[in-house]
Amino acid sequence: PSPHSQATSDTNSGLTGRVVRVKSASQAALRHKRSGRTPLDDRAAACKTADVPVSRPNNSSAKIPRPCAFFDRDGVLNRDTGYTYKPADLEWQPGAQAAVKRLNDADYLVVVVTNQSGVARGLYAESDIDVFHDHMQAGLAIIGARIDAFYACPYHSEGSIARYVVADHPHRKPNPGMILQAMRDLPIRREGSFLIGDRQSDLAAAAAVGLPHALYSGGDLDALVREMMANRDPS
Repeated sequence: PSPHSQATSDTNSGLTGRVVRVKSASQAALRHKRSGRTPLDDRAAACKTADVPVSRPNNSSAKIPRPCAFFDRDGVLNRDTGYTYKPADLEWQPGAQAAVKRLNDADYLVVVVTNQSGVARGLYAESDIDVFHDHMQAGLAIIGARIDAFYACPYHSEGSIARYVVADHPHRKPNPGMILQAMRDLPIRREGSFLIGDRQSDLAAAAAVGLPHALYSGGDLDALVREMMANRDPS
């Protein structure tokens, strides 16, 4: 497993889930400057449930509830090349980086929730997901932007690697498990929050937890984000 991933127990289903979380852009940059694994902070020992991964706050207001913009990844933030995992294949969708920066500046949390069945199919490893997400963070850092957390579900019913073969895993969209996990992990305020995806399964996951949602079908993602923010003032 990657140093950025933590095995977690799904207490409702008895299945093992894995949440892939990448640190803030500054922490990712620091990790590239030194070898070895970044130790988890002391809050790890204070976790009350096994299914809550530990993350570090990006600023002093991290515990204050804030609205969150959830994004699907492939086809929304970056072009979907088919089982995208190589950093060289990262191609941002129009307006995607600007949209993340806009949300950061407005004090929204930004969270990615992505199905990654390529892991179950043996096409790439969970560690490859981490590398791709680090590359995304580096690209965002150039304009002073960041994604606060990534959640990736590697399970699929038709996988070729036994430990990832799970039928209807609660974290795999259209199930809302990744969204619910983020709401447990992060100080997310439902009021003002929304999700943008490019598939009906994304929208179904949002609808299952009562989140407003929008279908992205190409074009300027920043314009769509502006519209979503204007329609749900978090103040």
